[in-house]
Amino acid sequence: MTNHIQFASASAAPPPTTIKLRKKFKPWKGKGMKSPANYVPCPQHEWKKIMEKSIEAKNPSVSINRIQSNLSERQRDAIFIVLCSLEAQKDQMVKLLKFPPKNQKSCQVIRDQVWCQAIGL
Repeated sequence: MTNHIQFASASAAPPPTTIKLRKKFKPWKGKGMKSPANYVPCPQHEWKKIMEKSIEAKNPSVSINRIQSNLSERQRDAIFIVLCSLEAQKDQMVKLLKFPPKNQKSCQVIRDQVWCQAIGL
């Protein structure tokens, strides 16, 4: 994506100049800045919608089954690993199971006190 910025002076002598700037969006990496309290990465926007609809309030077990079946229905040729826990226990789950954080085939969602992560293989 390219943005154009024009600079013009009050006098008519110098013509307006156009400078091209490229806008680069980088995901939050946790270095030197604080994330919002509810920040969870989800590069797969379609998955996020499915996961948000599938999460059962305060019930990680039911949420896992719903997310797994709904994602599999949507993308029949894909294989998914789905993890869910109560939001308060999310950090323990993340420490136990280490998946590449920059995986583009992944999504994390927090809804109704349940944290879920789906990973496409």
